[in-house]
Amino acid sequence: MYIDNISSQLHVFLYSVGFGFILGLIYDIFRIVRVLIIKNNKAIPVQDIAFFSLCAILTFVFLLVVNNGRFRFNILVALVSGFCVYYLTLGRFSVDCITALAKKSNKIITIFSRIITAPYRFIIALFGKTYRKLPENFKNIKNSRKKGKKPLENKE
Repeated sequence: MYIDNISSQLHVFLYSVGFGFILGLIYDIFRIVRVLIIKNNKAIPVQDIAFFSLCAILTFVFLLVVNNGRFRFNILVALVSGFCVYYLTLGRFSVDCITALAKKSNKIITIFSRIITAPYRFIIALFGKTYRKLPENFKNIKNSRKKGKKPLENKE
């Protein structure tokens, strides 16, 4: 049986805290995608499952590289503590920044879309009245055919 000395265990513990911090960064990336892109509440559980699957795979690879694949409770504690340190410090700051940027970007996108669609809205406003009257004109033509009149007859 292989027994680690205290210094190697401390190194693995500190690496695990750092890796938990990295997992917090990955979680923030998922939160950014959630804030900016996902508008459907049904997609949130799928995103959570994807995040936890990715974390499980990355943690497995981390354990293989750092601790020869051996899992210990202190590594789990270090991962969770590193994640919590990130989440409670930089995580809050980054979410506030991303939310503010999302609101600004939504305003900018709205302004650009109004600028781009302005000529089309002008054309629709100009010719909109004519297009709205078209169904009435078609009904008049249909009704005149039923009465036996020619639709294009001149009334003199």
